[in-house]
Amino acid sequence: MLLASHHYASMAERLVKKDYAVLNLTIRQITATHSLKRLRREELILAHIASASMRLCSICEKYGTTLFPKPYRNEFYEHGKRKTGVTKDDVIRKLSSNLDQHIHYLLRDNAGHKERDKDIGEDRFELLEPLTVGRILSSFKSAHIEIHNKIKDVI
Repeated sequence: MLLASHHYASMAERLVKKDYAVLNLTIRQITATHSLKRLRREELILAHIASASMRLCSICEKYGTTLFPKPYRNEFYEHGKRKTGVTKDDVIRKLSSNLDQHIHYLLRDNAGHKERDKDIGEDRFELLEPLTVGRILSSFKSAHIEIHNKIKDVI
């Protein structure tokens, strides 16, 4: 799984090297100009990172909270709604300040779960939309390295 994640991340990085300006684009900017006819470079980059994120999530779920922090879905939500006493601002602030620990879950869930009508989808969208491709890649790389370092002694 880690090798597959690395493969997809490498594909994203190769695309970035063709046009470094893409690093400054936000998800909001990318999705606002989406076309159903074909995926643009920046959309492919996000798709590759989402695929890589899915693999990292599988690793984290396999080894559980003994090695990794509790997934944000379980920490802040019950059935897609914020837990009692948890506000949207709390969630956004905590996830933003620890983005490296949560980015793979956020991207995996964004690709795989349609939850815009629930708190979890609304919060995730609000957090991800202003992030730049550069910030996403940076956080993803940090998550990848941390996960690799934690499991290398276990496997």
